[in-house]
Amino acid sequence: MELRRRLALTSTLIVAVVVITAAVACYVVMRNELRGQVDDQLSGQAELVEGPRGRGFGPGGGLPPAPP
Repeated sequence: MELRRRLALTSTLIVAVVVITAAVACYVVMRNELRGQVDDQLSGQAELVEGPRGRGFGPGGGLPPAPP
C-alpha cells in the first residue's frame, strides 16, 4: 500500500475516533445537565406541595380544614 493511501486512512480513522468521542462526551454532559434540571424542578414542586414545615398541602402545612 502506498504512503499516500496509508496517510489518508490513518487520518480518516483519527478524525472518526475524535468525532465519536466528542459526540459521546456531549451526550453524557447534556444528559446529566437535563436530568439535573428536571430534578431541581421536581424538588421545587415538592417544596410547594409540602409547605414550609413539610407536613402536607399548602403554605400552612397539614390538611385543609374540613367544610362545616
